[in-house]
Amino acid sequence: MYWKKKLAMVTLVSLVFLLLVRTNVVFSSSIVSSSYYGWPMAGRDLCRTSYTYEEGPQTNCTVWIFDTGTGASYGIRSGVTIANGIVYFGSDDDHVYAVNATTGKLLWKFYGGHDMRTAPAVAYGYVYVGSRNGTFYCLNALTGELVWKFTSGLSGQSIIRSSAAVWDGKVYFGSRDKRLYCLDAYTGKVIWNYTTGDQIDSSPAIFNGIVYIGSDDDKIHAVNATTGELIWNVSIGNNVLRAPAVAYGLVFVASQGNILFALNASTGEQVWNQTLTNAVSTRGGVAVANGKVVVAGTQGGLVYCFDAKNGSLLWTYSIGVSAAWYAVPAIAQNTVYFLGRDGKVHAVDLNTGQAVWTYIVTNSSTEISRCDEAYGAVAYGSFFIGAGNGKLYCFGTPVPLGVLSEYKSSAENQILSLQSEINALQNQISSLQGQINNLQSQISDLQSERSSLMNQINSLQNQVSTLESEKSNLQSQVTNLQNENAGLRVQASNNLYMGIGAGAVIGLIIGIAATALLKRKQ
Repeated sequence: MYWKKKLAMVTLVSLVFLLLVRTNVVFSSSIVSSSYYGWPMAGRDLCRTSYTYEEGPQTNCTVWIFDTGTGASYGIRSGVTIANGIVYFGSDDDHVYAVNATTGKLLWKFYGGHDMRTAPAVAYGYVYVGSRNGTFYCLNALTGELVWKFTSGLSGQSIIRSSAAVWDGKVYFGSRDKRLYCLDAYTGKVIWNYTTGDQIDSSPAIFNGIVYIGSDDDKIHAVNATTGELIWNVSIGNNVLRAPAVAYGLVFVASQGNILFALNASTGEQVWNQTLTNAVSTRGGVAVANGKVVVAGTQGGLVYCFDAKNGSLLWTYSIGVSAAWYAVPAIAQNTVYFLGRDGKVHAVDLNTGQAVWTYIVTNSSTEISRCDEAYGAVAYGSFFIGAGNGKLYCFGTPVPLGVLSEYKSSAENQILSLQSEINALQNQISSLQGQINNLQSQISDLQSERSSLMNQINSLQNQVSTLESEKSNLQSQVTNLQNENAGLRVQASNNLYMGIGAGAVIGLIIGIAATALLKRKQ
């Protein structure tokens, strides 16, 4: 019976392992990758490098312009993401939009309840995006239908300005309730949260199982992506409004105190820093490519390029306007793209810092004031970016026809494949349930045998107790007999001595009598 139990346990463990492996295959097959084409999250990849191997447009030719219809009332301050032929972005009109990358036609829009200023993240067939009302949404990427939602923090303290990172079935984002959240990407259930010393506007970067994020507590925090435990945090003297970028074993981050830092990704130790001259406040983000770090968004109106290895300044580029600015540059091969606070889109050569082209999106001071947070993305050879006039622009060459239909076909195939995997898993679960039932029956038999054995053990223990008692009695009797034997020996010895004494007296008497008798005869 013991070996039957062991065999059942081995079978159970094997089936569970197989179930987990198959589940992981399902998860992996449904991931929307950030491989060669596409820009599926803020910064394009989990390291937030904002770089793609694709070539970007070398002219300011517009392929199409999508108008949200809000005009000067609301602008687009969200970052743009692209996946599988669809462009996703948020707007201050409280909606998330999905637009066909080929035609610029609206596919769907979702009402998020407040300004949507975070770049959506696309993975597993879902869109993940936060709102200024503190609600984080998971939407169907093809239809915009709500899958689940999560509300962070306390009322008035839970604005979400952090763009999500999605990795290993989990979604990560920060909130102004001071927490970095890790949720289950499929259910929205909280796996863990990590609390910093102040609100979080920064987006998280993930590398080698570590989440890196800035906070208004003036620190960069490195947290274990699986457990939420702190690995290290380092003060950089001022808050961080954009995501760190991780490359070459370093974490690059620009603080609002006008300093660009390069930190050791493993320890947080400072490798180098550079003060951004002529800058009153640094609110923008960084992009890393080809051994260079590009920083935009300085209030001085300058864009900087540094050597990533040692921090030496390579070039600067001026937009000609000194104003608060939150830009994050996008780099495609050797061209840097960004929207300036001057109301223009700029394309700059990464190697020289010279302008490649510019494009005026608005001359309205009201609309220009809203050109302070939006940042773009490069995909399919085009550059996509929203502006303060409520319009989304596509520069470059038309996106190949059929990208979206191919994705739909691919998605349908994935659904069928997923259904097959689910059916296979259900069959495995049924088989596993049968194994569990058999195991439970064996356990029940073992429990009965155990009960019988316990009764036998109890009976034996009673017998042992009885034998112990009898042994004790016998030992007492032996002791008594030994005592009696010793007494008898003493008595026998005494009797012997008395007999010898009596014999001696009698012999003496007889001798005396015989002597007396002999004397009379004489």
